[in-house]
Amino acid sequence: MEDLHLRSRRETLLHRRRLVLTLAVIAVVVIAETLLRWLLIGVVGRGSLLGVVVLSVVVLEGIDARWGVAAGLLVTAGVYRWESGVALAFAGFIATTVCGWVWRSSTSDARDWFRHATEAALLTTLTLATARAFYGDIFGIAPFYVGFAQSVQLLLPITLAGIPLVWLVAGQRDRLSWERAETELSPRGKRLVAIIVTLWAVTGYGVSFVFQAIESVPPFVVIQNAGPTAGEVVLMLGTGKFVIVLLGMIAQLAIVALVRDIGWPEFRTDYITGIK
Repeated sequence: MEDLHLRSRRETLLHRRRLVLTLAVIAVVVIAETLLRWLLIGVVGRGSLLGVVVLSVVVLEGIDARWGVAAGLLVTAGVYRWESGVALAFAGFIATTVCGWVWRSSTSDARDWFRHATEAALLTTLTLATARAFYGDIFGIAPFYVGFAQSVQLLLPITLAGIPLVWLVAGQRDRLSWERAETELSPRGKRLVAIIVTLWAVTGYGVSFVFQAIESVPPFVVIQNAGPTAGEVVLMLGTGKFVIVLLGMIAQLAIVALVRDIGWPEFRTDYITGIK
């Protein structure tokens, strides 16, 4: 009976902790994408702090931060345009999940830490840009190749420049003995996730660029050069949005299937200090 009471108390405290931390992450995302971005516009220009925010909250809270990131982006971008809010929310959720899978919480060597942080920053930025471009294309915000190029330009320089800030955050977490949900994949799993995301980005960009180029050609030119049947097929494909959707769904399902095949990461649910 006593064990049941302690277990119930631990679960209650765990849910409260997650709720508080989710609300905190939402606040961090909203402040970073509004107030901080406006204050630092003279330094970062139109760049986004989102990549640095994702890395920082993953360092602190692990994969559980993905809900707060998604909700914060939905609130921030949704104020201006609901499609942008939904696209960013999905992108933030996927990127935070991937970052949580690949992040290694501790390393004894500073050089190794910065190398690992750079790799995680690159993959997180690539995932953010790819997922944002994918959902942006679905909601008609911009073609995949345009959205991808813009996202990389806005995210990558600031994310890489913000790695020292992430290092300071990690140092504070270690100093305070802050516990986080550990969800690290095996080295093989990390490589495969990186390969899938990279293929998704490259194929999505290429398909989008090619179909947009085809769409800009007058229909009679396409039919005249490709022949009536082939020309009609090309014109029927249009912007190739269904191909973009198919590629994106395959990539996301492949990541889920991969993780299920190699084994889901171990989720720590007993990280409430003082509860045994």
